[in-house]
Amino acid sequence: MMRNRAYSLLMVCALSGTSLAAAEKRAEGAIGSSQQNKISTLQYWTLERMKEAEREENQDGDTPISGPILTPGGDDQGHAQLPQPYTQQLISRVTGQLFFLEPVSEKNKHCTASVLQSQSKRLIIAAAHCFMAATLHPPLQWNQRLMFVPAYDGNRPVTDNLRAPYGLWPISRSYVSADLEEDPGLAFRIDHDLGVAGVFDQLSARIEEVVGGGFAPFINDGSELLPLVNMLGYPAKGRYLGATQYWCLSTTQTDVPALGLPNCKDRHGHSGGPILLVNDASLPLEATQIVGVVHGGSQTRLLPDLYPAIGEMANRDHQHDGGLAP
Repeated sequence: MMRNRAYSLLMVCALSGTSLAAAEKRAEGAIGSSQQNKISTLQYWTLERMKEAEREENQDGDTPISGPILTPGGDDQGHAQLPQPYTQQLISRVTGQLFFLEPVSEKNKHCTASVLQSQSKRLIIAAAHCFMAATLHPPLQWNQRLMFVPAYDGNRPVTDNLRAPYGLWPISRSYVSADLEEDPGLAFRIDHDLGVAGVFDQLSARIEEVVGGGFAPFINDGSELLPLVNMLGYPAKGRYLGATQYWCLSTTQTDVPALGLPNCKDRHGHSGGPILLVNDASLPLEATQIVGVVHGGSQTRLLPDLYPAIGEMANRDHQHDGGLAP
């Protein structure tokens, strides 16, 4: 069987002109970026660039959601600020801002990302469009200077240790569905907009060890109706300034294959943020299972034919390499 697989891969390479390594990655269902330079990424992110990435330039109206507000203390979009400091509970410790330089627009931007529970203890999860440029045609272009800051609170002064209480974590490598290599435009589709990345260690410590855990992946498909979920993120448009964590409680709709949240309105900056399964309605801020990430409008689930291949490749590559020097 292994001989047949190897022969098939060689034939793919011969016909397409691609390398054996690239063909193997496509066969696995995921593809990874090249390794980033840790030092140059840290040097790139000055305070001014981080502030620039926080805020979305374009403004739009804050139209109230049509559904009822379920979030205690929520605004007319469904959102409420998470309790501060963000270090006091797991849900806000493992959620943070993902800063990056988008290569097409050459603009500094941010998404929301979160620490993902894994054997390697070095992974974060977000939307695919947070890790790659939003282009309709190949080649796939990876975002640059990616850096994750868990529990980020951009409202605090630079001298305040709670601004970035767990430090700055440059991304080592990013991973998305292998389908996006030949058709990057699929990142605009809900059934492909998922990505995982590994981060470099800090002083030989892995990120899960430093923040005290990560969200456990909960694989689900479009037919599953999840009674109650919690959407987290750093919205950055309209009244939202991009420096603050918000949460939003919602029921769900089976918007196959997506996840509909009728009680929340996502904004720029929410992209990639975790959507968590709430098992106890009286304890929504204690949710620890991630069922999806924010795509925009409807959200991307951890689909059984999407997440496992991406997560497995990222975890395997970072079992031992997470702390390598650039």
